[in-house]
This record gives sequence, structure tokens and C-alpha cells, in this order.
Amino acid sequence: MSQDHFQESIDTFKVKFEGGNSIDAELFARTINNTVELVKSSLQAINPNAFLRLEIKATKEGSFETIIDAVVKYSPDLLTKDNARLATEIVGGYLALLQIKSHLKGKKPKSIEQTPQGTIVTNQDNEQITATTNIVNCYLNDSKIDNTIVQVFTDLKASGRDGIVIEHNNQKQSFVKTDYDNMSVHTIDSQSNVFKENVEIIQNCDLTIKRPDLIGKSKWEVIFAGRQISVKIDDEIFITNIRKGEIKISGGFKLSCDLNIQTEIDSEYNIVNVNYTAIKVHGIKDQEEQLTLFDDKD
Repeated sequence: MSQDHFQESIDTFKVKFEGGNSIDAELFARTINNTVELVKSSLQAINPNAFLRLEIKATKEGSFETIIDAVVKYSPDLLTKDNARLATEIVGGYLALLQIKSHLKGKKPKSIEQTPQGTIVTNQDNEQITATTNIVNCYLNDSKIDNTIVQVFTDLKASGRDGIVIEHNNQKQSFVKTDYDNMSVHTIDSQSNVFKENVEIIQNCDLTIKRPDLIGKSKWEVIFAGRQISVKIDDEIFITNIRKGEIKISGGFKLSCDLNIQTEIDSEYNIVNVNYTAIKVHGIKDQEEQLTLFDDKD
């Protein structure tokens, strides 16, 4: 489609660097570039079919205030929402990304709950914030967004700048020096979108042995809840006695233990990974269900 067929939505926001009428050129450039990346991330979450251009409109002395126009070009055929407000929504999404990061206080979310009104993010202090679902998912599922925010506040912290304020319509998001530490801590794992871990301990659990490791430190293959899993043995007394060859083990025997199950869950509540650990071994049951105990004989 020709650029002539696109329409524009424009909105304005301000980035104010507190603490002086001037600013280090490199700090300014990095912060503005990272701001551009965050606004682009908001665009991708809200409408990836639109195009964004940020224009520095003016600067103002006092706290080195930078006025920025967000110019969004869109095809009316691709959108069903109020097109005139598209730029406002995108800038608002950028502010919401910063608010979510601030709300988490340098830690992973405790829980995420989707509602018809938006997504509720609960932090580790049981405080809640509600944001647009696509913006929350964007933040949780893309570690680059978290990394970009971290870089902004790492730079501000290193510069000793008093603070930074983002103003948009009637919204004002202020960050001062005491906020820099939490804002410069990574909260989203770059290797996965895991945000929550659940730990369950099953006591006196019987695992049917398929393939034990009697020599090395690899995991044992066992049957648990009707399926084969790999379990790490984290009982040094048991491991020592096994390596001494003090009891016979073969397929079909059962490992009686306290089983730790650590489940990692992503932002869509899908199970990403499960780790099984036998934290205490009570003994081995043979095929006649006779329990042989392991004692510390050292």
C-alpha cells in the first residue's frame, strides 16, 4: 500500500531529566533511543500493522525537558478501534510498561490474573496493578523490553542524575534516585518467559525404578503417576550406601522417598519445565513390597 493511503494519528509526551539545564550527550542519546524501542514495543503489542515515527519537537530548560511527537501511520482497513486515538494508546502502553516494571520492585510477579477489565499483576508484596492485557503479555514474554528499561535506569544511576519524569496528557510517571536500583534489576528471564515457580513436596512417595544410576551423578529414570520421569537423588546417605553395593536393585523395585516437585509456569499458565528431586530416601521396596531401609553406617 502506498504511503499516500495511510492516515496519521499523533500524540505528544515529554521526557524530563531532573537535575540541571544540560545533559551528557551520550546519556541523552541512549535514553532517547531506548525510549524509542519501548514505544515500538507498545506499538507491536497494540497494533503491529501500524508504523511509528518519533520526532523530537523541542527541548526546554529547567530540567532539560524533551517534547516528543509520536506519529503513527495506519491503514484504516486494518483497524477496528478508534483510529484517532491510536497514538495515545501506544504512548499510554509505553507508560504502562514502565509502571509494571516499577510495580514489581525488582522481583518476578507473584501472580498474573486476566479479567475482562485487563490483567492484574500482583507483586511479591501482594500489591496489585491492572494494565491492558496485551501490554502485560508483551512485557512478560519479551525479555528485551525488560532489558531496555534496565539499561535506561542503569545509565541514569551511573550518571548521578536526580531523576526522570515522563508526562503524557494528565499522567505523570516520576522516578528518583531511590527508584534506580529496582528499575535496573532484571525481572524477566532472557532464556524463557517463566514468571512463577510452584514447589510441592510429596512425602513417602513410591517411585517404580526403570533405570537407576548406581555409579555416577545422573538422574534416575522412574515411573511416577503412570509416566516415566527423571528424578535427581539428593540424599547423600542413600547415594553412599548405593555405591557400596549394600542392596540389590533391579527394574520393578520401588524407591520410597520424599519427592520435591518444582514446576515452572509461563504467563499463559503453561507448564514450561518440571524438576523432580528425591530429597529424602526412606528405602527400597522389592517386588513383594518389602522395604529395605538405608542407615548411615559411616
